[in-house]
Amino acid sequence: MNEQQMRAQGPVRRIHDPSHVGILTGEQRMRGDRRYLQVRFSSGTQWVAEDQLEPGPSTADSPSDLLLSCRLSTPADLRRTLVHAKLSGRLADVIYSMEATNTDFYAYQFKPVIKLLESPARAILIADEVGLGKTIEAGLIWTELQTRFDKRRLLVLCPAALREKWRDELMSRMGLDPQIVNAKQLLGALRNEEHMARGFALIGSLQGLRPPRDWEDGDNSSDTAQLARFLVESRSGEGLIDMLVIDEAHHLRTRGTLTSQLGTWVREVSDYAVLLSATPIHNTNRDLFQLLSLLDPDTFSRDSVFSQILEANRPLVEARDLILRQGIDREHLLALLRRAQEHDLLSTNRQLHLTGSLSSVHLL
Repeated sequence: MNEQQMRAQGPVRRIHDPSHVGILTGEQRMRGDRRYLQVRFSSGTQWVAEDQLEPGPSTADSPSDLLLSCRLSTPADLRRTLVHAKLSGRLADVIYSMEATNTDFYAYQFKPVIKLLESPARAILIADEVGLGKTIEAGLIWTELQTRFDKRRLLVLCPAALREKWRDELMSRMGLDPQIVNAKQLLGALRNEEHMARGFALIGSLQGLRPPRDWEDGDNSSDTAQLARFLVESRSGEGLIDMLVIDEAHHLRTRGTLTSQLGTWVREVSDYAVLLSATPIHNTNRDLFQLLSLLDPDTFSRDSVFSQILEANRPLVEARDLILRQGIDREHLLALLRRAQEHDLLSTNRQLHLTGSLSSVHLL
């Protein structure tokens, strides 16, 4: 027996199948000039030629080391590992919500899923036009988070008139069992540890959950006041909601209103957030800024910074529109890319540098 007596008779494995690990029993026999050792594998005890064994798993063996040394497992082991990785929900290039719902397939409806998964803020504003399926897009995101990360607690806030629509959509298309709740019921669910552990899909109205003006007054025992105080007290703790959806989110565009405050408090206790609005801008860009600051307060902390971001992206938006039109004006496109690259916020952007050593851009 070599390799320091197989490292003091610790675990051993087959050289050409590192996944096959066993324990030496101490028994051995000779067959001609070849020594065989008895190994107890999980599948049973076997006699294995000594020159086909090596010391068992070592923490020093990385997957790349095993690959470079051609110490590979069997195809069945590879398939089993891939299935396990897929079921664990961590493959970046697999969309787990694909074909997992009772909806027709439209590729554009999966764009928000990918955008949210790539978002550092774990939040997204979907501002598609009416009729393009924003409700379905939000449902697909929830299905993805459920499957990929085992998320269980969904809260939808919407105008009162849309509550039944949301319930029917989530039930028929996403296979959920949603419940329409008032302030008392929502507060009870958030305080119930068993309910929180089991998970839920709750739907509440913006009007019905909106706090009263004197919500901070401890003498106000109304359900909405108690809910407001509970949300504010919970902001620094563990998240209460896995995913928050706010439909018709433009109702939150005015800073300081009670509806806007409700949205902020619920966002602060939510892990992921999805805002839906076909009309995110009513009067000025400040409407849009308010919604984005709700989603990502770190990035959109000041109105002046938002204005700079819009200005920096203006030539890129023009370039996009130019490409979508037939008959690309190459020189105009290059000028727009140069203008974008000159802005302080984009001067070090690697994508712009790669898109052009600008004069050498090749367009098909």
